[in-house]
Amino acid sequence: MCTFASSNQNERNMKKEKEIKVEMFRVEGDLNPFIEVYYVDKDAVEHTGFMMLDSGSNVNFLSNSADRYIGELCRYEDSELEITDCVGEVVIADNVHFSFAFGGKQFSEDFGIKKDYHLGTIDNVPIIGLLGNEFMQKHGLAIDYSTFTVHTSNVSHANLCSSDCEFMFPMEIGLKNYGVPVLAIHHEDKDVAVIADTGSIANVVSTDCISQCHLNCEYTGENNALNGLKGRSDVVSANVRFQLLTLRANGTEGVLFHDSFFVINHPIMEGYVHEQECQPLEGLIGSPFMAKQGWVLDFAQKVIYKRKCQTI
Repeated sequence: MCTFASSNQNERNMKKEKEIKVEMFRVEGDLNPFIEVYYVDKDAVEHTGFMMLDSGSNVNFLSNSADRYIGELCRYEDSELEITDCVGEVVIADNVHFSFAFGGKQFSEDFGIKKDYHLGTIDNVPIIGLLGNEFMQKHGLAIDYSTFTVHTSNVSHANLCSSDCEFMFPMEIGLKNYGVPVLAIHHEDKDVAVIADTGSIANVVSTDCISQCHLNCEYTGENNALNGLKGRSDVVSANVRFQLLTLRANGTEGVLFHDSFFVINHPIMEGYVHEQECQPLEGLIGSPFMAKQGWVLDFAQKVIYKRKCQTI
């Protein structure tokens, strides 16, 4: 049984665009997906920077290191974005227009920008921002941890089915209801939604999810900190056994995993999104876990999957 569909028109439109395939930049000790981008500032000077591919954000975001390069004509007057970060805090950002290139292709997109938001550097090259999942949907991209590349989607309903995969879960419900892809932590007849967040260096789970799903949770005694847009939040560390719901040819089942988590005492996002009631988002699965599993997040076909017999 194939588990998702795409329109023929969308597939034809994707083929008309130049295909992209670039290696994601590997940072020692950090498995966030970064790509190298090129841009020209307001004085026509060329620069190189890094951007992070962040499935846990629906919008694009620039750090303060890019602010001085943006001319007044690229700043929207009286326009602000309300952004929720990885610990549920809401920040207000200005709205700007920014052009850049990677993979041999030029892009011109809207970004939120916050002058006190710092992302640091990689080998003395600034991390100038992040690209959200709406950008990746718009351009039909896949974040591929099996090859550590970002590339134009190469799957369709004709060449990928649940029977081909060790793991498969659709993005459509999460993107529609929350603006981010979600996964389901599963226990018997209970499913709790968590974000599939390539922008996070850690897994995060709420105490409520631990209780609802009866998770086997061994606290390490270590205190830690989780960085959000507003700053750092204190968390505790734990080793957790959990099941994620996956699609099968005859329905769904839970697949058992074991990994480290940061534990918080509140949801990532409350249960009211886009003026409709949804269940809260009770945590997130971060980039190191997805990299270890060799998952592909395909934003054209809106599916997260790992093919059988796939190694990284």
